[in-house]
Amino acid sequence: MLLDIRPEWYTFDDYLEDMKSKYRIRARKALQKASDIKRIIFNEEDIAQHRSTIHTLYKNISDQADFNAFVLHDRYFENLKAALGQNMTFTTYWRNDRMVAFFTSIKNFDILDAHFLGYDPTENNECQLYLNMLYDLISEGIEKKVAQVDMSRTAVEIKSTVGAIPNEMYLYLRHNNTLINKTVGAVLNLIKPEADYVIRSPFRDE
Repeated sequence: MLLDIRPEWYTFDDYLEDMKSKYRIRARKALQKASDIKRIIFNEEDIAQHRSTIHTLYKNISDQADFNAFVLHDRYFENLKAALGQNMTFTTYWRNDRMVAFFTSIKNFDILDAHFLGYDPTENNECQLYLNMLYDLISEGIEKKVAQVDMSRTAVEIKSTVGAIPNEMYLYLRHNNTLINKTVGAVLNLIKPEADYVIRSPFRDE
């Protein structure tokens, strides 16, 4: 799911102004629900200090996935931050002096890639944390003047409500074993997500 950052968007408010009224109202309501959330950007040392909480929040989400090829090591994020430096941003969300969520983003030349995230499901329901993460990701993309924000392929419908559109993905996979190679197509079909979503059009000129 890709969102093109328009040249005329200098601030997040510019982005909101291009939305149809109902989506702009929805965005403002979501922002209001998270009004008591404090956002803190972590460096490598901060990530290491809160490693256990971060891993728990991450597992809250990864354990709910229909298919997982792997589970991240609990030191993954601090090691990634050490490797990528300023090109990776680790944003944490705090409520009542407790970390309730985080999301990560990676600046890949002129694209801002959404990476892994985690949150407390109860706090998400109360504060619409996930939707606020999407808005914060867009705000970061505007601030960093990237051309696109890549929001990845999950949660298609909600991402379309913030302006992201589907993008075709192609995969070439070949196994060295001829017999196993014949089953690759069937295996991929088993893990391919079902297209049971509606694509929304939140902008006035769409």
